[in-house]
This record gives sequence, C-alpha cells and structure tokens, in this order.
Amino acid sequence: MKYFTKQWLDDIRSQPYSSEFHDYLSELIDKGNSFEQAEDLLLKHIEQQRQMNIYSPQQVHWEYLRHYKQIRHSLTEGIRNIADRDSLHDCLIEDIHFCGENLCIKFYENRITTGREMLSSVDLTGYKSDLFFMSKLTFIFAKILKDEISPKIGMKAKTAAWCWCLHSEVYVHQDSYEVHILASTGTNVRDSGLSEIIISFKDVVIEIEER
Repeated sequence: MKYFTKQWLDDIRSQPYSSEFHDYLSELIDKGNSFEQAEDLLLKHIEQQRQMNIYSPQQVHWEYLRHYKQIRHSLTEGIRNIADRDSLHDCLIEDIHFCGENLCIKFYENRITTGREMLSSVDLTGYKSDLFFMSKLTFIFAKILKDEISPKIGMKAKTAAWCWCLHSEVYVHQDSYEVHILASTGTNVRDSGLSEIIISFKDVVIEIEER
C-alpha cells in the first residue's frame, strides 16, 4: 500500500483541518496512558474505523506510522535516521545525480536542523554542536524506479525552480529497501505542483554540516 499519494494530499488540502485524532491521543494520555500506549490505542481505533468504512484522509499519517513501526527493526541505522519523524520533511533538494552505482541527493541549506539523537549512523566525534544540517544523502547501489523530480530540478539553469520535500515513506523488500519522496516543485508558489521520486537501494549514508 502506498500512503502519501498525490490524490491523498489533494484531499487533505481540500478539507478543513481536523484535530480529531490528536485530541483523542491527548485524551488517552490524560487518562494515564503513556505516549506509546496511547499511540497504540489510537492506531487500534483508526483500524476499527477502517473496518466500519469510516475514513478520513487525516488517518493516513497514523496508518503509515503503524506500517513504519512494523518495519523499523528491519531498517539500517542510516535509514532510520532519515525515516524517523519524517525527518526529510521541508528539506529543499538542490541536485540529484548518480556517482557510479550510488545516487546522491544534495540539499540546500534552508535552516532545517537535526539533533544528535537523530544521527546515530553518523560519527559525531569532534563536533561541538547539538544541531546539524543534513546536506547530502548517498543511496548505496541505487536504482530509480520513478523520477518526476530530476527534470524539474534541471529547469533551474533557466528558472528559479525549487523542490520541497513534503512526505517520505519507506518499504522493505527481500534484498533491498525503497523510499518514496513526495515533493512540491515549481518556479513559484502559484505554479507549484506535486512530483515524486522512488528509489530502490541497499543503504544510505548521511552527510552533515554543523550548525
């Protein structure tokens, strides 16, 4: 199942925001449940709604969380570092290119910071800061399965094209991993559209800059 589709995002944007699930989570915590217990109860509640054919696009975030919890133990530390808490959200892609069999995604410096606790796969010896900028991802032994983003980035030679990461999702296969990145691309807010890249890979290496 794919979670963060273009149609899903269009549906989210077309509906008034509802805090129903966050309010229910807060209510469960107020009743004495730990955050983890409350989260599990919320996921069960959403599954029950699904079974009764009650559906809201805002359920999708929580449904993906259930999927992610089930596969997290199968992920390498590097993949967890880019997948926990949707940590690619709001990153601005500057360039996508292959280096041999590896795919490199470079990000603009746009004040998106990551803490030490989110960079367990990176050797932080010698760094003094507690905040870092994730400047580059290298996907090892990568294959691009779908790419709507690179052509848009290629426009930047003639226009001020940009590409903001909105949502990402991770899947586990028998001998590889797969990441889907949904992004907003365009030359200005008015003409922005949705684009996607899907990458099959073996692992990911994170490069950082100290803040």
